[in-house]
Amino acid sequence: MYQPVTQPFPLTRMPQLFLLPLALIALLVGLAESMPLSMARALIQVFGIDLEGVMSLKTSFTFAFVIAAPLLGHYCDRIHRTKLLLPALVVFAASALAMACTSNMAVAIASRVVAGIAAALILPAVLAMVADHTAPARQVAAMGLVMLGMTLGTQLGTMLASALAKPLGWQGPLILLAAGSLGAMLLAARWPASSQQMPQPQRAYGRWALLRALLAMGAWNGIGMLGLVVSGQLKGVEHGFWLEHSLLTALTYIAAMAAGNLAAGAVRRQLRRDEDLVLLAVLLLGVSVAAFALLPPSLPAGMACLGSWGLALGLGAPAGTAVLVSRAGADIAQVLGWSLMLNAVAVLLGMPLCLQLLMRLGTETVLLALVAGVGLGVCLAVADWWATR
Repeated sequence: MYQPVTQPFPLTRMPQLFLLPLALIALLVGLAESMPLSMARALIQVFGIDLEGVMSLKTSFTFAFVIAAPLLGHYCDRIHRTKLLLPALVVFAASALAMACTSNMAVAIASRVVAGIAAALILPAVLAMVADHTAPARQVAAMGLVMLGMTLGTQLGTMLASALAKPLGWQGPLILLAAGSLGAMLLAARWPASSQQMPQPQRAYGRWALLRALLAMGAWNGIGMLGLVVSGQLKGVEHGFWLEHSLLTALTYIAAMAAGNLAAGAVRRQLRRDEDLVLLAVLLLGVSVAAFALLPPSLPAGMACLGSWGLALGLGAPAGTAVLVSRAGADIAQVLGWSLMLNAVAVLLGMPLCLQLLMRLGTETVLLALVAGVGLGVCLAVADWWATR
């Protein structure tokens, strides 16, 4: 079996030279994904499109990411990761500038497709590099810090881009995104080229154990993320408090997710295995989702449920990623690409499905479908914990 070609950096210098730039890169990718929705009004005027056209700019990024992530993750395991990451960041910046400089819808969609393909290389490479350069006992904490960037970029990207678009115009956020990507590329180019290989644990798990962990995380994390975004809106609109308290509610679960990302390493140190933290997180997630769906509607109860829901996802995502790394062997980036793909598919397909269920059967059916989807992930995660205890 081949060995990973990326050489880790010295562990003692890793937090200062390595994790923070990777977290910044993850934040930039999250910002790019959600940016079109924040500039919908300007894009409608500039490109002469409707809201469906704005959604096509977002989905074109996601479709490209879904298709490319496993394939580019495969190559990321066979070519030095930094040699792929640097040009990918340049392409990512160029795609943002291309969209900022055009008023042609076809060119804008093409730039979003290119951005999605670049992101499909960047994110698996970033997470795989964390695994390459971090001791197994510290991987959950390191993944949590990098995923904090993903959380803030994805969840706050719409608000941030909207705030910047007012003084800078609709091109301003895109130009800043390009500048940030080039800055991150310059930081990455300064990293040392080689160091001693960081040993990874050798566990006697078969392919089914890896597949089980992948499917479990795709269900509880992917559907959990989808539900966290849509369920507060669905239940709130029905009972009349969402529009008034939307910002407060969104900030509640975003802050809880960020807190979970930051606390994941500390909680992991109190437990025996990464799988133990995954189990804790998915049980908290299952209880939170069920309580949100079944409790009588009220703003305090809803916010408490969404807060614990976000905390569970913030704790579980770094631990679940560390579990996948421990079972991936030499295919770390490819496995992480598949995981990112499954999460994106859950959101991409789940959004229109939720809309259809809402229009035909009502809010309660949508909530029950989310409970069932997350419940499947919880069952798979519990089965995985039991099989590997």
